[in-house]
Amino acid sequence: GRGYYSQKDFEILTRWKIEELKKRGIVIDDVFFCPHAPELLCECRKPKAKMLLDAQKKFNIDLKNSWMIGDKKSDIEAGKNAGVGKTILVLGHSMTRNENANADYSVSEISEIAKLIKD
Repeated sequence: GRGYYSQKDFEILTRWKIEELKKRGIVIDDVFFCPHAPELLCECRKPKAKMLLDAQKKFNIDLKNSWMIGDKKSDIEAGKNAGVGKTILVLGHSMTRNENANADYSVSEISEIAKLIKD
């Protein structure tokens, strides 16, 4: 929606990422995305919950016992708006633990996520 790349380019990159992850034993069942520009105020753009609710319906996901992991405030807000049980913010260069977007947890490294979920 912002014109950075075409939807076709997005689909090519997404297929490549899915195949690369599959080589590492990670299976992605589906990808949900919003193709709209922010100013269109569509229902699928985060922090609205439509993409998560669509995934919940398609895969019968128990959202209350699920985790939303994201690197933006809008990811965390979308998780909360969808009723996801726990949220984890992966901190980037521009955020600190004090700016955790009301996430239940924040981590500096992706490797910290598995420990949080297991505990």
